[in-house]
Amino acid sequence: MLFLISLPFFCIFLGQALCFGVLGNLPFKNAFQISKRGFDITASVTLLLLFSPFLLILYLLSRIIMGFPIFFCQQRVGKAEQIFWIIKFRSMPLSPFNLQDPATVQLSWYGKFLRYYSLDELPSLLNILKGDMSFVGPRPLVPEFYVTSIPKMRSDVLPGLTGLAQINGRNNLKWKHRFRYDTWYVRHQSWALDLIILFKTIPLSLSGQGTELACEEEFSP
Repeated sequence: MLFLISLPFFCIFLGQALCFGVLGNLPFKNAFQISKRGFDITASVTLLLLFSPFLLILYLLSRIIMGFPIFFCQQRVGKAEQIFWIIKFRSMPLSPFNLQDPATVQLSWYGKFLRYYSLDELPSLLNILKGDMSFVGPRPLVPEFYVTSIPKMRSDVLPGLTGLAQINGRNNLKWKHRFRYDTWYVRHQSWALDLIILFKTIPLSLSGQGTELACEEEFSP
């Protein structure tokens, strides 16, 4: 537990140290984005190495219980509205979108277990390492759901593994409220805010709060 608490501070320090040579004469916003990218790289590599045995166990369990495909890959909208492929452990039955209402899909006990503890999100550390995502930011949306009513400001930053909306209700929030949290984050992003979000995410993930309702792939603004 002490390691998990100290990890963000260590990664911030190391990430900023790696970027030290280019931060000095940059405006605050650019310096923040560069140091944040340094943190994302450092923390994602550290967590991938640290959790590699656990990821292997989840991979084998998914193979035995869920079968192929083990991973759920889907196009999402990233920074500057660029499309990327997000990767997760598959927690839903195959072809849920053939049903009229995806929210009615019945998850297996294993799928519920992955969702409850947000373990299905662990492969997305590869998206963070690649630069498609960040640890903190608005959650990435499916392109088909990226309609004109969605604030364009969301795409000014990298989408996140967690965000301000996730620590303030997650799936229990209506979409308009999620978007308000997203735009507020974009306007006020800072290291202090990111640390608050990261520290609040850990106990929420362990408690499973906000995972009871519909899956993130559905959308009803």
